[in-house]
Amino acid sequence: MTKSQREKRSSRRVKAKDKVAVKVGNGAVHHAQAQLRDVSLKGVYLYLQNRVAEGSTLEVVLPLPQGILAGNENWIRCKCRVVRVENKGGPEFGVAATIEEFEPVDTTKLKQA
Repeated sequence: MTKSQREKRSSRRVKAKDKVAVKVGNGAVHHAQAQLRDVSLKGVYLYLQNRVAEGSTLEVVLPLPQGILAGNENWIRCKCRVVRVENKGGPEFGVAATIEEFEPVDTTKLKQA
């Protein structure tokens, strides 16, 4: 990571290893599984099996790790915009996305699904 990349981050990132469901909206909407790498109040970095285009929208439901907000773990639904896609040389693509909006998720509904 270069010095200029570090300076672009305006909020602290927290490591995360949760598997999350993602809805990708780049013309046709499709659902995918992803692996989180880190999350902040303004963005996420995750690994997807399929390539997505920069500028695509993602909807991600994820638990906020301890350290992002005070209190217990909270689940949120994020609407994100892909800003960078990295080919890691394997079956996965690294995807950096900014969080454009988010809302809390009722965890009782998650347990019923």
